Amino acid sequence: MIKFLAYTRRYLAVLFFVLPVNVWAATKIPAKDITVNASAFSKNLGPTDTDAQHTFNTIDQMAGGTGGGNVSQSGAVATNYFPKWTGTGAIGNSTYSTTDAANWTSATHDKIQFIIDGHGATIAAGASGSKAVAANCTITSWDMTSNATGNITVDVKKTDYATFPTFSSIAAAAKPAIANTNKNTNSTLTGWTKTFAVGDRVQALVDSADINGAVVLTLYVTKNQ
Repeated sequence: MIKFLAYTRRYLAVLFFVLPVNVWAATKIPAKDITVNASAFSKNLGPTDTDAQHTFNTIDQMAGGTGGGNVSQSGAVATNYFPKWTGTGAIGNSTYSTTDAANWTSATHDKIQFIIDGHGATIAAGASGSKAVAANCTITSWDMTSNATGNITVDVKKTDYATFPTFSSIAAAAKPAIANTNKNTNSTLTGWTKTFAVGDRVQALVDSADINGAVVLTLYVTKNQ
């Protein structure tokens, strides 16, 4: 009986100390298999909040056009755009305040640029190519730079796809120009037709020039929302 009890104690000791390691060892889950249901979180999202899951939930609500408070969505959601949010309110329990929240875009601002090069001679009058417009947009300003001092006046023209190749001036009497210097800019655009539609073509046409070098004309535009 004594020997039996001794063997029993040894067996139980081995069972207690060995089996948890070999039999009930912890199972590791690869990170790629871990999923989180962000909608289950309701913690306030503040400037020092580290609750990443709730952050993701907030973004999901914004992109999906949902949320509480006075938040509202205006306008359709176009390619590469989040909705435009206006008003003051809360998304879930995450508060924000804005009078006109910025549009989240890949590029709100853009440019249409022409390089006018004399290729070793004085720049000649005439057209300097045309560019297709990729988005509905509005011209906000232009600038022109040259690698040589002198004079140049450039007309800016446009057409739509149906009317191509007939172009009409959009610059009125305020054509981009450099006078006895190497740069100029303007954001007033007096008399200009400032709007472009997708598919329009824009042309730079040199009226006159005495510059022996290269000139870069840049039209700065803002995409219409």
